[in-house]
Amino acid sequence: MIRAHRRMVDRLRAQVRVGSDWERIFAEVPRHLFLPDRFVPDGGQGEVDRWDDEAVWMEAAYADQGVMAGRRHAVGSVCSPSRAADLLIRADLARGMDVLEIGTGSGYCSALMCGFLGEEAVTSVEIDPARAEHARVDLLGAGLAPSVADGDGGDGCAIRAPFDRVISSVPVDRVPRAWMDQCLPGGRILTRWGGSFSHDLVADLRVGADGRAHGRFTIARPYAPALAGDHEAALISRYVRPGEEERSHAFDLDAWDLMDEASALCCGLAMPGVRRIVRPALLRSDLRVALYLIDPESGSWALGAVAAQAPRGILARQHGPRMLFEEWARAHLAWKRAGRPGLDRFGVTAGRTGQTIWLDDDRSVWAVTE
Repeated sequence: MIRAHRRMVDRLRAQVRVGSDWERIFAEVPRHLFLPDRFVPDGGQGEVDRWDDEAVWMEAAYADQGVMAGRRHAVGSVCSPSRAADLLIRADLARGMDVLEIGTGSGYCSALMCGFLGEEAVTSVEIDPARAEHARVDLLGAGLAPSVADGDGGDGCAIRAPFDRVISSVPVDRVPRAWMDQCLPGGRILTRWGGSFSHDLVADLRVGADGRAHGRFTIARPYAPALAGDHEAALISRYVRPGEEERSHAFDLDAWDLMDEASALCCGLAMPGVRRIVRPALLRSDLRVALYLIDPESGSWALGAVAAQAPRGILARQHGPRMLFEEWARAHLAWKRAGRPGLDRFGVTAGRTGQTIWLDDDRSVWAVTE
């Protein structure tokens, strides 16, 4: 094992506290086999190129960072080693189980599960055919041949069902019916949840004998608040068009209301499909905090802004069939009136006719979605 790989395993033992079995698996599966020759580490200073400096590339390959492949590569994104370890430990896997993975990506997590369960127990679904094929090749290069299927992960993989676990690295805000149908009673569904309200939300659900999935939300470790990026600038540019039949309204809120991350996590549960972007804005030498809410499906958008030094008052502009800022304000005020509950008090129950987000228990409804 190369030194960078050994340091990665040592970090997982100290920081994530992987047990001896998972420590062995992480030591046996070389992460660099699933990375392209050129990639951009999350939070890094720029692209690393194996052919420019292999030593730097190898250090980046085993750093505790996610990886974004360059545009010319078919390789999917790769989560950080600690994120992978956290999710796999949460899944409480045991030999003899069958697992459905949603979002093959590079194939790295598939390889880890193969090492733990055996390749015949792992089924992975990837929506991008080129990525799926690239993952198959890299997995074979590592001596592994799990079932990697092309298709929409929301449909699961009926031909390989049933499964003891469904593990999704692809965020959802509604539990797909197929996942519940293809998961054995008593099995579990672990999935990233939502979108820009939080990149760190995980739903941990158990499937009952009635076929419904029920469980609570938690935060993936290590927690890393999402920052606005170029893709969010593109989202704003595409949907937010000031002056187009917009409506304005004043709200008795302040900058801290807009920026409160605990509130954002909980409000996001009530606003499926909506993207949240918080940015500072300079207007006539006055620093303001701007909250953008965008629903790509309906084309609705809202922009609320307040001077950072102002005591109270937000002016919100809204456009489209959904009054997004009003939806957000209602959820935010309900959260405050409930005593600012933490995310661990929220959960979800999903069934054939829709799903309910609840606070403390399913008798206290927070939001209902189809």
